[in-house]
Amino acid sequence: MDKKECKILKNFDEFVSIYKPIKNTIVEDSCYDGYMFETYDREFNFVKKMQKKNPYYIWTLLDCDTITQGLHFVNRMGYFICEVPFDEDGEYEYFFEDK
Repeated sequence: MDKKECKILKNFDEFVSIYKPIKNTIVEDSCYDGYMFETYDREFNFVKKMQKKNPYYIWTLLDCDTITQGLHFVNRMGYFICEVPFDEDGEYEYFFEDK
């Protein structure tokens, strides 16, 4: 398996402008400006349901300030469901210059 290509974004807003994550309407006051879905209960069940429909719209926030393609379980902090799919032929991880 090839190594993932790592890209640096200025901030989370740049990720939002590229992939257009949907707002979390399951709970109020979700992290990351209301875009993040948690790793448990109803939020995680919703993420899994969306992942089954089309896995190319799911991103995982890792505990090392990285967002990576797909649904992951190790070191996960939360999930994003985006309107714009990632490229199924590429493998990317995004790091942020500022948090």
